[in-house]
Formats: sequence, structure tokens, C-alpha cells
Amino acid sequence: MSLLHLYRNYPQLSLCTLLIAGLGLLGSLLYLTHSARHQQQYIQQYGQTLAQSAASQAVDATLTQDLVSLQAILQEISRYPRVVGATVHNVENQLLVQNGHRPDQGVNGKRYHFTAAIAVHNNVAGYLQVTLEVPRYTPMDKQFLVIWLVAVLFALMMIWWSIQLQWWKNLRDQLPSPGNLMRTVVDTLPTIPEAPPEPEPVVAEPPPPPLRAVRLTVKLVNINRLYQQLNSEGFSNLLRRFDRQLQEIVLLHDGKRRWFQDDTLVIDFISDHPLECTFRALCCARLLHGVCARSNSPRLQLTATLTPTQTPEEAAKASLFQAFIADQQQGLQPGKGETLLEHGLVTDELQERVDVEITSGKLLTFLPPYHDLLQRQENQLSGHPAAGH
Repeated sequence: MSLLHLYRNYPQLSLCTLLIAGLGLLGSLLYLTHSARHQQQYIQQYGQTLAQSAASQAVDATLTQDLVSLQAILQEISRYPRVVGATVHNVENQLLVQNGHRPDQGVNGKRYHFTAAIAVHNNVAGYLQVTLEVPRYTPMDKQFLVIWLVAVLFALMMIWWSIQLQWWKNLRDQLPSPGNLMRTVVDTLPTIPEAPPEPEPVVAEPPPPPLRAVRLTVKLVNINRLYQQLNSEGFSNLLRRFDRQLQEIVLLHDGKRRWFQDDTLVIDFISDHPLECTFRALCCARLLHGVCARSNSPRLQLTATLTPTQTPEEAAKASLFQAFIADQQQGLQPGKGETLLEHGLVTDELQERVDVEITSGKLLTFLPPYHDLLQRQENQLSGHPAAGH
């Protein structure tokens, strides 16, 4: 019996079908509304509690402008579920520290921002903001909708099946010889072999994005002259002070110190985004120049060069000395206090953050707001108070 003929003979079937479909749709809407309201309440409570907890931990670091401690607090907060970024601003809404918020990170759900004041005795020292990214529908929502849809379709099929069963029963009663008729029909049917099921195509997982590395080579220009001019205690104090500042700068910008011998220092910056490698290396070079220039006399004089280097797997197998010799053959010869980049590292995205002389690859300055942020980091590392505080 055709579906159209079935509806004509049984008009109540149309009414039952529309009623069950309407109830199924209404149930789905009510469930999604209730689930969204419950999820919203949970996200508000979770996000605000997380922001307030982080703000209470960041009070001392904000008052002392300890950017290294603030960065460590934000990294700890970013390990919580659904957290995609966190920032700390001062009372003038100037960015102090940021974690997450990568420019190549896509949005896979709805984002919520929660802000908590960093306050001591009703005095606000800054603001901490946490960003959460939550999918619009949870796996439980999708599972419920699938089960609900199957239940509605099953109810409709039960009604259709009962009517079809009644129709076949009436037809069988009208046949003079059901047994002979069935045997005749079966004998006339051709035997069709079942086709083997086609194997499901295997979908290969996309490979992870390749890692990129940028090498910062720092040369201590006047270290041999200072070794001859200073006594052993003064020279040791100078090197200890530089090594302490170097460790803080490398930790702040997530670098990996590979080699420090004689008058040459090699630091690698690794990421799956080439822009991040280059920018972190430039920040490190800028801070090294700054802290050395603001140190008490006698001062170390530096030059810095940035070149692309091997991937981490290749670099682990290769000799660092051979890599250093290859970098020296690039032809980059910076002057005292200068930072030079290989031309392949100068991109349009990088020039939105820094000003680079195209012909020579010389770093001129950082553009806002990165210039002010690096200035505050330099003040912190040098032990000088930030301007305006």
C-alpha cells in the first residue's frame, strides 16, 4: 500500500503523525532551553570564581609589577578546562601580561569574558580577565537529541507498522489459497546474491602543524677587554649579574638556551607559528640590550642576529657548533647595540608589531602597544620602578 493511499484510508494517521512530530519538536526545544539556561548559570559561576581566585593570587605581583610572577599565574590559570586566554591590565587599562589569545587560534564555540579586580583594602591595583570558550552544545545534548529523534521515529513507525499489519491480514483472509499463492510467488522470485558490504573509507588524521625555530645569536663584543681591565672578583660579579638577567628574560619569553661559550650566546625559539618564534626572539634581544645598557659601569656591549634554524628533531641530531658556523656564514654583521634579521624573517605580519629597515634587516623599534610592554619588563628586570608609579 502506498503512503498516499494509506493516509487517504486512515485520516487519523495524519493527525497522529502531526501530533507526535509536534510533541517531539516541542520536547527538543524545551530541553535545549533548559540545558542552555543551566549551562549559562554554570559558566557564570565557574568563570567568575576562576577570575576572582586568580586576581587574589596576583595582588602582590601586581603591586610590585613582578611580570614574571604574573605570567606564571596566567599560565597556571590557562591549564583549567575551557580557558583560552587570560590578561592583566593596570588601572589605566594598559596591558601588563597576556597568556593565550593566539592569532591563529580559531573559535570553536561561544566565548565568555570574566573580569575581577585586583584590590587591596578597597584599593584597585588592576584587573584580571579570563576568557572561556564553551561549545554551544555539549555531547550530552547531542546524545539526547539523537535518542529523542529515534524515539519519535520509532513511535511513528509503530503506528504505520500496525496499520500495514492489519491491511496484510485483511488481504490474506481474502485469498482463496494463501499457502499455494505464497509458494508460487517464492518460486518465481529470482535468487539474487547479496553483495558484500563495501569497506568504509579510512579517513587519515591530518598531520600536526610542523614546528618552526628561530635562532638568536648574541655576541658579547667587549667581554675580552673587560676581562683584561677588571680583577677576577669584578669580572665574576659582572658575569653573574648578566647570567641572572639572561635566565629571567629567557624564562619570560619561553626560549631555550642552547650554547654559551667564550663571547657567543645561542638561544632558540620554537613554535608552530613562525611569527611567534621571530617576535619572541626580538623581544629577548631588545631586553638584553636594554638591561645591559642600564647596568652600572662597566657594561657589556652586545650585538644580536636572528636567523631561521633547523627543526627541533634535526637540531637534536646536529652539532650546535656546526649550526653556529652556518649562522655566521649568513653575512649578518650588526654593529654594537644593534639587532639584525635575515630577510626571510621579515614578513608583513611582523611589520605590524615592529619597525624594521628593509634593506639591511635592522630592528629600529617596537610599535605600540608592545613598546610600552617591553619598557615595563625592562624596568622590572633592571630593578628600576616603572614610569608613572
